[in-house]
Amino acid sequence: MSIIFFSRILVVGSGTIACDCIREIINCTESANVMAIEIEQKILSFFQKTCKKNNILYFSCSQKNILKRLMQCINDEEVLIVSANNNYIFPSQLVNMKNVTIINFHYSL
Repeated sequence: MSIIFFSRILVVGSGTIACDCIREIINCTESANVMAIEIEQKILSFFQKTCKKNNILYFSCSQKNILKRLMQCINDEEVLIVSANNNYIFPSQLVNMKNVTIINFHYSL
């Protein structure tokens, strides 16, 4: 499946892994279709800095508000959510949506 298939790409995460994902995604698609969400933003957020440098729309929100923020970003278009270095468990309400694809990305040993 081509990344171009998706109308919007959301990267949910933080740290180096999320930064690497953002950079790879913008190499494959237009940055206008990419958004970033960091849960519980750190004082020094490399993720936010990477998004700003690459003109990616960035949001920070709490664990309790993440579902509301995600639902605001999703409409009837095809959406890819990349969960990168993220401990949020996506609820079935989101996982079962026909127009949403979720990839859980992490480095492993």
